[in-house]
Amino acid sequence: MNLPDFIICGTQKGGTTALKAYLQQHPQIHMPPREIHFFSWYYDKGIKWYKKHFKHDHILNGEKSPSYMYPNPETVAERIHETIPKAKLIFMLRNPVQRAYSEYWMLVLNGEENQPFSKAVWNKNRDYLERGFYAKQIKKYLKYFDKNNIMILISEDFRKNRDERMKDVFKFLGVKPVELKTPDVHVGGMYKSKNLLRLAGLITKTEEKLFKHNPKLRFLCWDARGFIKRYNKIEGRKPSIPKDTEKKLYDFYKPHNEELICLLQELELPILVDVVKQSWKVKQ
Repeated sequence: MNLPDFIICGTQKGGTTALKAYLQQHPQIHMPPREIHFFSWYYDKGIKWYKKHFKHDHILNGEKSPSYMYPNPETVAERIHETIPKAKLIFMLRNPVQRAYSEYWMLVLNGEENQPFSKAVWNKNRDYLERGFYAKQIKKYLKYFDKNNIMILISEDFRKNRDERMKDVFKFLGVKPVELKTPDVHVGGMYKSKNLLRLAGLITKTEEKLFKHNPKLRFLCWDARGFIKRYNKIEGRKPSIPKDTEKKLYDFYKPHNEELICLLQELELPILVDVVKQSWKVKQ
């Protein structure tokens, strides 16, 4: 068929890069080196363009595109179902407060954000908050896919129990587990030069203005920006979220996290319910 058997739909900054790196260690799994975003950004390119990203000589093909969860999950879910009705879908969710903060620093390193987090996170022109409405997004997929075709992972639990969770993922995909040979994969960090931030921002603006509908040139811009980010990055922990902002965000997400807990209960995933309550500070 030369189409993916499984898709990692998101969430952005949820740990999907690490998950993909672990899956790529399996000799029977092939995943394209970059995110394709076919069902969200490049659907007009057609199915032939999409098929070119996958191989015939692997038991399983998969891809990862966080834009499939947000901002238009129902449109994407319908498109995936029409194209690959038996696809297996994986959602990696992260504490939405920490996810928003991680996205903020990604945009800082991209040269796209220069406001302090405590102000930027409430900016209506950004999507820091809405990306964390996980229950609403997953429910759109459940309109088209059976719950047995959907796997939900919690990033905080995945980090603590990587090997066990990867066994679960391999079982879900129908392949034998393999021993993971590489250490944990983490991305992120702080910047060294504000001038390089400005250069990364210029590339981002050029990409969005001129090449938004041209994936080949857009991917080249991503490569150039990625090179600058790697050179400009200092590994290490970011500053903590200001306490008052953190409290406001936990209060803001409380109803959305409770909605997710109800959904996990409906899907009969009690272990994930406990993980979310504990690691996301949800009190019911």
